[in-house]
Amino acid sequence: MDEAHRQRLLRLDTGFLASAGMPRGDEERVQIISDLLLWETAIDDLFDETAIAKDPSACAEVAAKVQRALEAPRPHVYEDEPLAAALRDIRTRLEAAGATAQQVGRWIQAMRTYMFGSVTGAFFRAQLQTCDLSMYVTHRLDSIGTLPITSLMDFTEGIRLTSAEWGEPAVRALTEMAILLTGLQDDIIDVSGDGLRANVVRDFGDLNVVEVIARERGLPHEQALAHAIALHDALMTRLTDLGDAVARRASPALVAYLRMQRSYLRSCFEWYHRIDRYGVRADTAPIEALPSSGFDPRSIASLACLWDRYECESDGPRAAGAADAC
Repeated sequence: MDEAHRQRLLRLDTGFLASAGMPRGDEERVQIISDLLLWETAIDDLFDETAIAKDPSACAEVAAKVQRALEAPRPHVYEDEPLAAALRDIRTRLEAAGATAQQVGRWIQAMRTYMFGSVTGAFFRAQLQTCDLSMYVTHRLDSIGTLPITSLMDFTEGIRLTSAEWGEPAVRALTEMAILLTGLQDDIIDVSGDGLRANVVRDFGDLNVVEVIARERGLPHEQALAHAIALHDALMTRLTDLGDAVARRASPALVAYLRMQRSYLRSCFEWYHRIDRYGVRADTAPIEALPSSGFDPRSIASLACLWDRYECESDGPRAAGAADAC
């Protein structure tokens, strides 16, 4: 990492994103999340903006090293790899700050998914024409760094989401929606601004939902952007409706998790507009200025299940201790 890149990372203000996204969290624990966000950006830049961006084998080697250093946190494990050493330090701090074995294990699994998504991204960049919209969505669910963050949300407030709650189908669907929504916001703003990320899309062939829609459906940029926004808005509506249904019967810990999901989504949107990484201009066309797309996101095979009817959406008794809203 050269000094220019280091300075660019320091301007990201991940502290704002972590603290605004988890405003009730313990200060030390939120700082760890902020540092994890910075680490994620650094490795994303490595995978997206360097010579290995279109080299799946090189990306896989880096991913394997950092994941092994995370799972076997000993100083001698890939000590010559700065990203591995930094991630190992984050794990050590998590455990010292009181993260349970269950929370650490959930995070490690989330990181494994994230690293897999980063490697598949290199594959698709190398063979861009092979990626359709359904496959892109599947890839984006893995490659966006939101899953590792959501896996630690309960940790920041000192609460414990049980494995049963984390794995409940409706909660899993909500987590996937939150992950994809942050990815869609990132993609839409990438191509709407004139910052560094817009250059990455142009110069490195970075995968972006607007570009994928335009290519697959033969649409001009503006119509493809309208389709992407329609997908974002439909997912946001679904997340709100399903989240309200889950919260009506949820434990206090699960309600807190759902609240943090929404807070983090709002904070991501504001953060994307705060930093020069995206270069969003004040005169960027508002959503209302784009034509209606008539696009039904449920037509995407890999996403249709998110509109299934879950048990919590039917009438029935509330869970003991359930709260009224997220």
